[in-house]
Amino acid sequence: MVKCANCGNEFKGVYCPLCGTVDASYLNAAQAEEKDPLYDFAVEIVKREGQASTSLIQRRCHVRYFRAARIIDIMEAEGVIGPYEEDNPRKVLIDNVQKTENLLSKRQFEERKLNVKFVAKKYVPYLLLFVLTWVLFVFIILTDENPLPLGPASVVSACIAISILGGIAFLVSIGKKLSITRKAEKLIAEAKVSVSLANKAVYFEHFIENFDSALSSLEELAACEKKIKFEKSPSADIFCLKNEMQKHMRDAIEREYDRIVTEANEKYKNDGNMVIAVCNGFAEDLKKYKDRFDIETLVFACKYIEKAYALCSERTHDLAQYASAEHLDTVEFSFDAMEGHQFEYFCADLLRKNGFEDVEVTQASGDYGIDVLAEKDDITYAIQCKCYSDNIGNHAVQEAHSGASYYGRMVAVVITNRYFTTAAKETAKRIHVLLWDRDKIIEMMQ
Repeated sequence: MVKCANCGNEFKGVYCPLCGTVDASYLNAAQAEEKDPLYDFAVEIVKREGQASTSLIQRRCHVRYFRAARIIDIMEAEGVIGPYEEDNPRKVLIDNVQKTENLLSKRQFEERKLNVKFVAKKYVPYLLLFVLTWVLFVFIILTDENPLPLGPASVVSACIAISILGGIAFLVSIGKKLSITRKAEKLIAEAKVSVSLANKAVYFEHFIENFDSALSSLEELAACEKKIKFEKSPSADIFCLKNEMQKHMRDAIEREYDRIVTEANEKYKNDGNMVIAVCNGFAEDLKKYKDRFDIETLVFACKYIEKAYALCSERTHDLAQYASAEHLDTVEFSFDAMEGHQFEYFCADLLRKNGFEDVEVTQASGDYGIDVLAEKDDITYAIQCKCYSDNIGNHAVQEAHSGASYYGRMVAVVITNRYFTTAAKETAKRIHVLLWDRDKIIEMMQ
């Protein structure tokens, strides 16, 4: 038996089933073998934010609690962050770096200067024609000699005509070049403004508008590359924006959610109807642009909509009235259409793929609310599987807790293709039942 350094619970295995703290001996061994692929990214996050917590890693890396806790523990072991202090965030022990903008940086645009220094080289023939024509004209006038087989009047007329045409062509070409240069400078300024506004937007709709505006300006700028030169091609910025568009969208969703929380807690703390209106607006903003989301961003958006309506629940005590299926619309997965017993076998296979052993589906009747039995790292689990069209309430949580006691299992789990109500989460926290929702299933499938 190992005693948890965090909560004092005695347990067998590698991590505490109550709080998820990883055993230090296992942690050191795991570090020697392989680090989490997101570890370096998480380190950059805490350096940028100047603080560290499990919730921060969960939010920024989009991982579940246990994985985030393990990353935090590794950071502490390697001296990246300080130890846990009650009521205080963990201290970051390595040098902080200045927080940067989410989209294209100011530095990138500073480097995007126009190079027009040698642009006149293309028009040297026009200039030479102009100069040579007038040199010939002056030579004829001063010497009264005609080196060409033409009459004096014809030579003079030709010189004047050619010089005028050459001069006009040169001036027109330079004028076009300067016009394109001014247009490019204007587009650079517009792109900088749009990027800045997108980075600061707290409404998702405003973010999308400014993001599209920045992208449009950069695409026009790239079209100018055929006629003028840049110290750095704008095509690189276009690639950067398009390649990381989904990440920028998730950042914008998180910013708008933070706005909702602030307004709910400060501006509308005594007005439940306004909180509901704000949450409805948030859901509608995201729903409007869901066709532009990939699967990861869509799941991310649904999770934050769920959190928003959980905020409504705190203010109104009636989540079901407002968290409609319309607002929680998400991608249909194959497991959504499964019958109860099919879903149980699906969950059993999923557990095996994620390192669980002795996985057993219980009998169809008289199972005392437990559908799957499993074991991992010397920890035994009793799991209830719920494939429903609605969110799961606290009855299932209580049933799983009782069933785990009947089977003599250490940890009770409820797994569902949907999500859990606020009451279910509170009950689970009180009686130490693990809740694995839709996001957890998708994570285990990857």
